Amino acid sequence: MKRVALISTLCALVAAIAAVPAQAAINSTDNADDLATALSPSPVTGASLDAPPGPPFPNGTADSPLAGFPTFGGSFTILTSGEAELADDPNDSESTTGNNDSYSNPARGDANDTTTLTVPLNVPEGQNCVGFDFKFLSEEFPEFVGSPFNDAFIAELDTTDWNAAGQTINAPHDFAAPVGTQISVNSIGPTAVSPADAAGTTYDAASPLVTTKTPVGPGGHSLYLSIFDASDTILDSAVFVDNLQYSNEPPQTCHPPDIFQGAVGMNPTVKKANVVNGKAIIPIVCNLPVQATINCDGVVSLTVGGNALRATISKRKKIGKKAFSVAPGQTAKVKVKLSRKAKKALKKKGKLKSKAKIKNTRNGAAKSFKLKLKLKRKH
Repeated sequence: MKRVALISTLCALVAAIAAVPAQAAINSTDNADDLATALSPSPVTGASLDAPPGPPFPNGTADSPLAGFPTFGGSFTILTSGEAELADDPNDSESTTGNNDSYSNPARGDANDTTTLTVPLNVPEGQNCVGFDFKFLSEEFPEFVGSPFNDAFIAELDTTDWNAAGQTINAPHDFAAPVGTQISVNSIGPTAVSPADAAGTTYDAASPLVTTKTPVGPGGHSLYLSIFDASDTILDSAVFVDNLQYSNEPPQTCHPPDIFQGAVGMNPTVKKANVVNGKAIIPIVCNLPVQATINCDGVVSLTVGGNALRATISKRKKIGKKAFSVAPGQTAKVKVKLSRKAKKALKKKGKLKSKAKIKNTRNGAAKSFKLKLKLKRKH
C-alpha cells in the first residue's frame, strides 16, 4: 500500500510540474556568430558584436516559444539594453535588473547600453529584397511614453550611422521603423506597443510581431541591428529577431512597415466645395498622430460626367488635379485649379456634381467620394 501511495504521489507531482508553462531556454552570450545564426536560416560565420561586457550578457539566443517567437526554425535572437536572461521572467516589478553600466560608443552620441550586431549577408542571384521578423519590448511603458528618454531599435543595411545626440535620435538609414516614426515606446501605426503584446515576458509592453524589408542587390552585404538606451541607463528594453530571409519582389512590397497601414490616411472634411477664382477649395485632414515626423502627401483629382461639359461622349472628364502635403493632425485647404470647360459650365449652371479621388503618394492607397462644386460669386 505504501508503494502504491508513493507512486500516486510521484505521478501527481509530475502532472503538476507538467501543468506549469515552460519558460524559454535563454542562452546569454557574447558570441556574435551564435547570435547571428539564431536568426538566420543557416549557420553564420564572420559576424561581429559591439556590446556591453559580461557576464551577465545583454544578448542571447532562445530555443523555445516566447511571445510569438521563434517565427522560423527552432531558435531566435534576443538583443537588450539590460540582460537577456531576464526576458522570460515574470513581469512582477517596475523595472528589470540589467547590465546598466553605461556602455556606449562615443560615435553614438548620448546613447547608453548600446549593442550593435553585425550580420554578414550573401544575397543569392535573383533576389532583390532582404527582411526579417522582430518584436520590440520595453519596461519604459508607460512611464516614458512621449519622453525623449527612450530605448530604441534600429536596423540598417551596409551603412550604420545612427546616433542619439541631445535626446534626439537620428537614424537616416533605419529600415526597421515605418517612415515617420521609430521603434520605441513612442512608436505609432503598425509598430505601436501594447501590454497585451508583451504577455509571457518580463516587459511592460511590446510591439506586435513585425516584418520589415528593404531592397538589396546580390552579393555581400552587412546587416546592422542596434538597440540602446537614449540619455539614461534605466528601464531596459529588448528586441526579438528571427527569420532572416531573401526574396524577389517589387518595390511596392519590399519596404519597411507602412505607417498608414495600407490606408489613405487622409480625409476630406466637406461634401460641398466652393469654387473661388476658378479653384475648388477642399479641406483635407491628415490622420497621422501629431508625433509623426512626416506629412500626409497626396494628390486630389476631380472628374465630372462628360454630359456636364456638353461633351460628345458620356465618359468622365478630368477637370482638375492638385498635389498637397498636410501636417500630422492638421487640416489644409487644398485649392484645385479647374479646367477651362469646367469653369465655363460652373459659370452657366452655378454648380457641378463631381467625383473626387484622394491618392496617398507614399503607399498608393486611394479612395473616391462625391463632391458638389458650387460657384461662389464675388459681391
